[in-house]
Amino acid sequence: MNPYLLMICALALAWICALLSWRTIEKPAINFARAFAKRWKTRERAPVWDRPWPPGWHLVASLFVLAGVVRVGYAVSNRIEVLPHVEMATRIVEFGPHITRAGEKINELPNGDSALWLVLDSTPPPSTKIVFDGETLDSQVGDKLITAYVPPRLLAWRGGKKIQLKLRHLDRIEVSNTVEMRITP
Repeated sequence: MNPYLLMICALALAWICALLSWRTIEKPAINFARAFAKRWKTRERAPVWDRPWPPGWHLVASLFVLAGVVRVGYAVSNRIEVLPHVEMATRIVEFGPHITRAGEKINELPNGDSALWLVLDSTPPPSTKIVFDGETLDSQVGDKLITAYVPPRLLAWRGGKKIQLKLRHLDRIEVSNTVEMRITP
């Protein structure tokens, strides 16, 4: 396209965005602040139970509600995986321990934490994570090895605990083969 035509299109688009911003956000915010300052003076003289809400209070409340909805939406979107899963090139060869008792620590570290180790057939990217019974653990990747701290609550109940590796990309999630640790009563 012609650069002059692009400049005209960009200016028109910027003007439309500026007009929308002025009409929907800036001007109402200025009017709200003026009305709030005017009402505040009369509000200070009135008894507490007779003080009116300033005009536009619903706008401020709506912004707080919107911020809460965005925060909850962000948290939910991080828990729900909508990206396609593809098989990871790296596979789990060995892991430890295979079996433990409910409530007992595994591979106890000097600080008292439990740890899990997995031997792999190749070295995965550094952002690869261990998923233990559906929960992503803080993982450390080494040469054909990956380790992670395991919270005690994940070891508190008996049953088979599925373990796999996950690597998130922008367009997909790579998942390794699954192994299972048994927790006995």
